[in-house]
Amino acid sequence: QPKIKRAPGEGEGTERRGRKPNPYRSQVTMFLLNNKNANPNDCYQWLLQNYVNPDLPQPDLKQIKTLINNIKSNPNFRSQAMY
Repeated sequence: QPKIKRAPGEGEGTERRGRKPNPYRSQVTMFLLNNKNANPNDCYQWLLQNYVNPDLPQPDLKQIKTLINNIKSNPNFRSQAMY
């Protein structure tokens, strides 16, 4: 019985494979655009004060640092950050 090919992103297995996008990514991006020289600690404190709610997983500093590095190495972010 040949396996049915599914379009990527549907059916089972997708949850297991990819990590969930970080729920704080857009906030952190905004923070970085507004505070070019902020360090990850500042960003983390800001998130805790402004955005953490019971529905979202509690961010941890290591996760935020990784997120910041990911955002900063993203070419889209670089072009926005020029202005």
